[in-house]
Formats: sequence, structure tokens, C-alpha cells
Amino acid sequence: MSKSGISSPRTPYLLLLPGIAFLFTFFIWPIANLAQTSTQTPIAGGDTGEYEQTLRWRNYIDAFIENKEQFGRSFLYAALATIIALAIAYPLAYRSPDASSVRGSIRSIEAYSGKVIKGKKL
Repeated sequence: MSKSGISSPRTPYLLLLPGIAFLFTFFIWPIANLAQTSTQTPIAGGDTGEYEQTLRWRNYIDAFIENKEQFGRSFLYAALATIIALAIAYPLAYRSPDASSVRGSIRSIEAYSGKVIKGKKL
């Protein structure tokens, strides 16, 4: 055993195995399964729930077209939530106990964004 208490150079990698197993089981595998399932098409004349892998990418476009009202409403709600959050947070940043550092940060962002919008070089 070395001074650091690590008995082998492989020990840190072995300690990563539970985390990697968790990520694979609950994130990577389900996302890969969903990606594979989303490009399938129903079998002609088959029973309900029978699909074949055809790599039909048009499924994404069809889903967007069929649900455009829901997508539009979702984007509207997201935009409204962003605007409301900024309307609440921006004034509060000026009133915070540590407002001097916040004001400086906000002023530098305003100056930078103004120069970018006007097309000036920094």
C-alpha cells in the first residue's frame, strides 16, 4: 500500500463502476431504447403493437405536425415564464444585500450586450 492509501492504480476506476452502472441503467439504456423505438413503423396487417425497425425519421416531423398546437402552447408558456422570471429577478438583484457586486455584473453584461447588438468591437 502506498502513502496515499490507494492499493492499486485501478482502484479509482473500480470506484467509478457503481456510478457508471447507474448511469447506464437509468439514462443511457432507456434513451437508446426510446431512440430505437421512435423510428419504428407498424407492420402492415400485423397485430396491435407489432412494429418493425425501418429507421423512419419522418416520425418526428409527423409528431410535430400532428401536435403543433401543443408545441406552440409549450413554447408560449416557456417564453412567458422566462419573461416573468426576468421581470422579478432583475429588480431583486439591485436590492440584494450584496448589490454592489451584482450591479457591477449586470452593468458589465449590459455594456457587453449593447456592444454586441450595435456591432461594435470589444
